[in-house]
Order: sequence, then structure tokens, then C-alpha cells
Amino acid sequence: MMFLNKRRVSFGTMFNDLQPSLDAIYQCTEPQPISGVHMIQAIYDMCTARPQPFTLPLFTALAHYIEERAHHSLMEIVNSDSPLQTYAQQWSQYSVASQYLDAMCGYLNKRLQKITDASNSTSSPHTLQSILDPASSTTTYHVGMASSPNPVNENSFSPEPCSEYATYGDRSMVAGRRTHYIADVLTLTRFAWRVHVLDAIRDGWENLLINHAFEIVTRVRKGVTADYSLVRNFVESLCIIDPLGVSSQSWYVVEFKTPYLVRLAHYCQRRSQELFESLDITAFMEQTITLLNQEITNGERFCHSSTLPDIVSACERSLLGPFATQLRTVFTAAITTERRHQCALAYTLLSRMPTEIGPVVTVYEQHVVDCGRELRRECSTTDFPALRTLVSQLIILHEKHTHMVQTTFQGDQAFFDALDKAFHAIVNEYRNGTTTNPNSDSPASSSSGSSGVKVAKAFYAPELLARYCDGAILRRSARVVLQTKDLVQRINQVTNLFKYIDDKDIFQKIYARLLARRLIFAQSASLDTEAMVISRLKSICGIEYTSKLQQMLTDVTTSEALNDAYQHQAAIEPTTVDPQDRVPIRVMMLTARAWPLDGQQHPTFRLPTELTASLQSITEFYHSQHSGRRIQWLWPYSRAVVKLGYLDKRYEVNLSLFQLAILLQFQTIDRCTVSNLLEATQLTWQELNHALGGLTTVGLLKGPPTNAEFSKTTMIHLNSEYSSRRQKVKIPMASLPDNSSEVETDTKTIQEDRRLYLQSVMVRIMKTRKRLTHAELVQDVVRAAKARFQPSVPLIKKCIEHLLGKEYIERDIHNRDVYLYVV
Repeated sequence: MMFLNKRRVSFGTMFNDLQPSLDAIYQCTEPQPISGVHMIQAIYDMCTARPQPFTLPLFTALAHYIEERAHHSLMEIVNSDSPLQTYAQQWSQYSVASQYLDAMCGYLNKRLQKITDASNSTSSPHTLQSILDPASSTTTYHVGMASSPNPVNENSFSPEPCSEYATYGDRSMVAGRRTHYIADVLTLTRFAWRVHVLDAIRDGWENLLINHAFEIVTRVRKGVTADYSLVRNFVESLCIIDPLGVSSQSWYVVEFKTPYLVRLAHYCQRRSQELFESLDITAFMEQTITLLNQEITNGERFCHSSTLPDIVSACERSLLGPFATQLRTVFTAAITTERRHQCALAYTLLSRMPTEIGPVVTVYEQHVVDCGRELRRECSTTDFPALRTLVSQLIILHEKHTHMVQTTFQGDQAFFDALDKAFHAIVNEYRNGTTTNPNSDSPASSSSGSSGVKVAKAFYAPELLARYCDGAILRRSARVVLQTKDLVQRINQVTNLFKYIDDKDIFQKIYARLLARRLIFAQSASLDTEAMVISRLKSICGIEYTSKLQQMLTDVTTSEALNDAYQHQAAIEPTTVDPQDRVPIRVMMLTARAWPLDGQQHPTFRLPTELTASLQSITEFYHSQHSGRRIQWLWPYSRAVVKLGYLDKRYEVNLSLFQLAILLQFQTIDRCTVSNLLEATQLTWQELNHALGGLTTVGLLKGPPTNAEFSKTTMIHLNSEYSSRRQKVKIPMASLPDNSSEVETDTKTIQEDRRLYLQSVMVRIMKTRKRLTHAELVQDVVRAAKARFQPSVPLIKKCIEHLLGKEYIERDIHNRDVYLYVV
């Protein structure tokens, strides 16, 4: 039980009674039970004694006691055959005991803190050396060990602290050039250990501990078995006892870290020179990496964690600095010859030297560009199958170097950036080696550079990649169908190349046409695949880029629902149309603005009467579902399936609506002239020629001799002897617009779209910013349009002038280089 009343006590007697417990804590006597309450009560009584508290005398007495304990440990260490091992034992015992003592002296610590706070403003700081060093102490008061023949004599103690005690009352200690104040008993014990153990061994025993520690480090480097934990424990104690921690003036930094780094640098320089002179370059790099890793591991074992960056820096300077030029030369040669192992070794070393890795990254970028150009040179034709092979080779090249960067170059972002720049140059470059010219207003010729050289448009990346995607997604026969994972992989591969295209708006136009063809004629592998491609494009270019493509997929889905609803209603509800006259029909209702289709090409086409009733029925049903919408039929994109019953064998023919209109003319007659067919179908001459060509090629109709052209007087006969091995016959359809020259035919449209897009971007920017200089506006426009195409500065200037003329923006009257938004 603790008694908190203040009372008169005899300091000498009470401290003598306390000393056996202190000895037991520090294990100077045989182990015996220690009463913590007794010690706490004694310390409390001395700190609250009447009439004069013994706070400072108690602290001073403890200081002298701890000094003798530290001196006892010093003797044990210096007289040992294994100084570091004995040091570890003594320090462990001393540090644990000091923590217990500090816990017992909790009230003393509080009293000392109050005294310090009250006296700091009036007392000049004094140092601790005079109290902890017996040679400089002049007090007659002594505190001995448990076996000391001179116990404390309370009669020789004055209640008023003498000058020496007063200096200790400030509890300050000097370390280097800074003065640190002792805040508690634990700090006192650590300072005593530093002064009477570490400093004493350094000054009086030729730095015995440090030398022994470095001997262990040397043995470990030579591969000799050694207990490195002794060095680690020693280093940890250095960082604990010093109030400066691991700062530049701490005991650890001055006495251990700095010599360690000097010895490390000398060792690495000597060892690397030996390796370079005795090994080939590959083995040298391997051994250097091993040595570097070993020294980093040693640093983690022996040193404080804060020292590791300095160790790494010292190793890099000593091991790599003298051989940086040789390593860079080897790295460059290994990249051009694609020796992966040497590249990995050289990268591991040079990546630690930022100034040296930069030129190598440039070499790698040029190497990838050269590989891509070599693939283009090897492609000697402009036929699409050969170009498709070129795209596959570029995909393989991209995957190869992506894997190389991830593994050989450890995913270094600088090499990823170099790879992106290289493929940007490859994808936007033609076979003749000219690069993309962003200053050209013509998208079709933007890749021909400013030289005006005419190049093969088949190498134009937007069109080529769009057609490659089309070939990957097209529905195939069961024998060549791609697995889902293979299809997903191919789509991911081609979209990885797509992100490098500058003219993404041209890709969008071409891809939209090809997507429309696949969806209308049910040639797509699956709608899920189409949605996946659009999702990938959206992740690269944004939702605005794919809005029309997404609407096309939505139209297909809603059209399926419309047809199902129509079939259901036709089965249960009576209509004004005779069921005998109604032909099964399915329609696709497409959003006009989303689909790249021409609906005004055949306004005079005469629909066969056999289809009129069905078309009228579904039109009425659609208007009942969506009132107020105008339907415009796209006849060139319509197909039909007809069963032939006039032959010996029944055939199912898949043909275009125009071809069906021609074939139905022969239900009652066996022959007629081309002129009669023109009159009956109201087709244009070109479309009639195309449709007849398909029918005569298959053999359903007989026309002029092979390679002869149709004329209005040409007689067309129904082939009643037609035969085929296949029961289902598909007639080729050539009535759709030819997509082979879209880049040329759409040039004006794309230019106009770009102008409108840039103008809208400028208006949005100016509406937000209100006031911009010309340079700032150009930069913001380029940044905003980058996801669709690379706008040229002349085109941007034209758009600015147009907006000035339309009074969307105006020039500042005080500064003509500044534009203001007009509200």
C-alpha cells in the first residue's frame, strides 16, 4: 500500500535501504525478491520529504550509482576474449534493468521535469560530465556499490544541494556541439553507458568494439562463418543510447557508419577491378550484380535501416561508376542483337545510374522502329491478305517487346514510353518511310508527310486496322471458328495497335461502315464480340467516340424485339391483310444519324407486289408502336430467301432484293429483254447490270456469252436446267457501294467533321475559361482533340477565324493576342 503523506526522512538511511533493490535489479548480488512497491514508496518519500525534498540529491545519487554500474560493465567487456559477445550480454542486462529503474522512478521523473521547466528561464545550463566523471567531482557525497565499504553518511549530507548538485539539476549533457537535456532516469542511464562504456573503450582501448565489429564484417565478406547478430545488436545499442539517434553528429554515424562506408567503397573498388580484369563482360556483370546484392544484404544485417540508401549509393559509385561507358556499350549492342540475358544484366546495373540509362532508352526506341520498318519493307504487295499478315507481324512484334520490357527491363516506365513512341512512329508511317504530318489538312494524305510523295493507301493504318478487325469478327464456318478466348486475344491485340493511331476519326468512319455491313447481313461472330470491341474503343477514346457504334448495336437488339412482337401479334390478331398474301418478313429499324448508310440511292425502285402486303403490315405495326416516326427503306441492303420449285431438285436461294425483283419477273415467262427488266423493276442501269451479273454467274439466268456486256436488247432466259451440288445457294451481291476507297471518297466529309469538332471544342473551352491567349487556346484544343486526331495548327487557326466571324469569341481590344468569350 502506498502512503502519500509528506514526512521527514533520512536521505542517507533511505537510499542505503534502496541500494540492495538496485543491486538486485542490475544483478550485482544473488537473485532475491524485489518489492516494487517498496522502491516506489522510498523514491516518493525522498521526493516529497519535509522540510526539503531530496529530488536533486536522489537524482545525483542515482547518477553515481549508474556510473559505477556502467564502469563494472566496461571492465567485463574489455577483459573478455569476445568483446562484442560480452558487450551484447552486458548491454542486454543493463538496458533491461534501466527500463525497470525508470519505471520505478516515474514520480522522480515528473518532479525533475517540473524543476527544469521552472528553472530554464533563470538558470544557465550546465553539463553532466562533471557529475558523471569522478575526477571532476568535488562533492563529499558518494554512492557506492552494494559491497562498497563507504555507505552513504546522512550526517555528511547537507539538505541544501551544493553547487555540483545544482549543476546536475539542469540535467543537461553535451553530445558533439549540441546540448541535450536529460528528461528522465532512462535517458540518464543511456548517457552513462555512452560516456563510461563506449567513449571509454574508444579512447582507452583503441576502439576495441568497432574494430571487432569490422573484423566480423570482413569475415562475412570472405565467406567465413560469423555471428553477424553481434554487430547488429551493437549497432542497435548505439542508436538507442544516443539522443541524436542517427543524425550526422551521433555516435553511430561518427564512429560506425562513416568508417563502414569508407571501407565498403575501398572494398568494392578493389573487387570490381579484379572482376573486370579476370572475366568476360557477361560474367563481370553477373558477378557485379551478385556482389552488389551481397553488400546490400550485409548493409541490412549490420547497419541501421537509415544507412541503407548510403550503402546502395556507395556500392553504385564504386562498382559501376568506373565501368559505366563499357556497360552502356554492351547494353546498346545487346539491344540491337536482342540478346535478352545481356540486356537484363546490363539493365540491372545501369538502371541504378539515371544519367546512363537515358541514351540506352533512345537506342531501344530506334531499334523497335527499325524492326517495324523492316516488316513493312518485307511486305512487297498491297493485297489485303498480305497486309493482314503485316498487321499480325506488328502485333507479334508489339507483344514481344511488351514482354521484353516487363521481364528484361523489369517494367521500367521509361522503356514502356519508348515502346509507345516507337509504335506510334511505325503505325503512322507508310512503306516509303515518311511519317505522319499533323500539319496536313487532308486526312487521307496526312501520313505522306510534307514532301507530297504519293504512297500506297493500303498501308494507311486506320483503314488497315479497321479491316483487320472486320476480318477477325466476321462469322466463319464451323471448321475455322475461333475459340472465344482466341477471339478476345486477337481483339485486344489489334486495339493495342489502335491506340497509336493519330487519325482515329478516320478509323471510326471506316469501322462504322464495316460494322454496319456485318450487322445488316448477320455476318458478325456475335453481338457480344461487337460490344467488347466497342468497349475497348471507348476505354481508349471515350464515350463520345463510340456513341454511334453503340447505337448501332442497340438498334439491332431493339429490331429483334420489334420482329418478335410483330410475329406474336400477327399470330393472334386479325389484320386487313390476307394471310395468303403475307410473306414472312423481318426488318431492321435503324437510327438514321447513327448508321453510315445512303438512303436516297434508289427512290424509284418498284417493290415486288408479292412483298407489298407484308411490308404494309409491319409498317402499320411499327407506327402503332412509335407514332410520328418516318420510315425510309434502304432497298440496296435488303436480302431475301427464295425456294425454287420449277426445277427437278428444290433449291433455297439467298439473294439481294434487287435480284429477287428480277427473278420474280420470270414466274410467268421464260425470257425477256433487259429493257423489259428495267421497266419492271425501275432499277438504274448500273444496279440492273450488277444484279443480272450475279444471277447469270450462278446460272439461274442465261444471258450473253461470257465476258459480253449487257445491252437493252439483250435477251435474258430462265435456266430450266439449272443444277448444283448444294441445296442452299447464295448469289453474290455487288449492289453495295465499294468500300475500297473510303479514305479518298470521305476526305471532304472528314475534313468538315474535323472543322466542326474543333469549333465545338473551342466554344466549350472558351465558355469555361472565358479568357485565353492564342497559345493557350491552341494547346487546350490540341489536348482535347488528341483522342480523335492530331489537329494541325493551320486548321486550328482557320477554326478560330471562323468563330471570330460568327462572334462566338472576340479579340481583346487591349491585347489582340487574347480571345474573350462572347456571352
